[in-house]
Amino acid sequence: MLYFIMTMCFGDVANLDVEVVSLTSSMNGYTAQATIGLKYTITPKSDVNLWLLDVMGSHIWTDSTAFSVSGGQSIVDSSGSSATTYKDDSNNTWAKLVAGNSYSMTVKVAVSSGAYGEQSFGKNEFDLRSDDLSIYGSYYQTYKYVLPLPVGKLTKTDNISEITRNTIKMNVNGYYLLTESFDSIGLFYKKKGASSWTQATSSTISGLKPNTSYQIRCICQKVITTSDGQSITLTSPYTNSITVTTGLAATPKPVIASVSTSGAKVKTKTVDGHWYKDLYGNWHWQNAYSYKYTSFKVKVKIKKKVPGATGYWVSVAGGKTKFSSKKTFSYTAAVKGKKIGKTVSVKVAGFNQSDGTGMTNWSAAKKVKIK
Repeated sequence: MLYFIMTMCFGDVANLDVEVVSLTSSMNGYTAQATIGLKYTITPKSDVNLWLLDVMGSHIWTDSTAFSVSGGQSIVDSSGSSATTYKDDSNNTWAKLVAGNSYSMTVKVAVSSGAYGEQSFGKNEFDLRSDDLSIYGSYYQTYKYVLPLPVGKLTKTDNISEITRNTIKMNVNGYYLLTESFDSIGLFYKKKGASSWTQATSSTISGLKPNTSYQIRCICQKVITTSDGQSITLTSPYTNSITVTTGLAATPKPVIASVSTSGAKVKTKTVDGHWYKDLYGNWHWQNAYSYKYTSFKVKVKIKKKVPGATGYWVSVAGGKTKFSSKKTFSYTAAVKGKKIGKTVSVKVAGFNQSDGTGMTNWSAAKKVKIK
């Protein structure tokens, strides 16, 4: 949203129109940055050579760290022809302008604001100089504009908080998407490869199919009130989309083919004295103590892999260990107390998320003696 054009008359030399013609926004890290396009139109009243300076003292005809010039380093008349330019002894660039013609040039300037909504961009001290007379047009003009919401960015690490077989819970915190807080968010999803998007009704996308890939994207909205009392709803572009696969179905679950144990030994574990904090935040001293535990090797084999499983959990007597996708699992387990000759339960579940979530149901338990 842009506000107005500034026109100035410099005596018998020329009229100068300064118009805001474009406005875009982007993210520079976590800071919003506007890029404003300014169009200068000069109409000389008599043939004149002119030199134009911008507010920062840089020649807009030449390279500048503040401005990028669209269409090359020249001033163009209304027919699209470039004005003749030359350099003086101080390497300043001048343009030869013909009376009655209108000449224009567009430059772009980046303004970092760090905020969205109504902003002000000031330009001042334009000097129109002819080759025989200097006429200083010193003024300060404020252009009011509304900086749009830039596009945010979704990542699995920052924006996915939980995945189950039927739901994906999003963490769409403003910190990850935009530097400013927003008033509302549109969360959209679709099955990967589908043509149409569905808007979710909450930050948890539900009713999904197990072990299925979905694409997710967002838009943000912010309502502002301008200085003249207008209420404007700013809507960002869509974020990038991320692809998320839901967890495995409850079934099929793994089926244990065989379990065996070996090398059982009873060992002693000594725990040094230490401080600990209870659930209410109170600190307590725990004296040193020792206890017995039984260590043994266990080997578990399942009949076949679960479709879509990227790994498996193996549970022995309540404790569980994570494995990659294979059919046989061997490791050293431990249970408290003297348990040689006792029976323990073994279960297996498949998963498809890197953190071990997205699990199937546990397999039927299989009993085995520790030996």
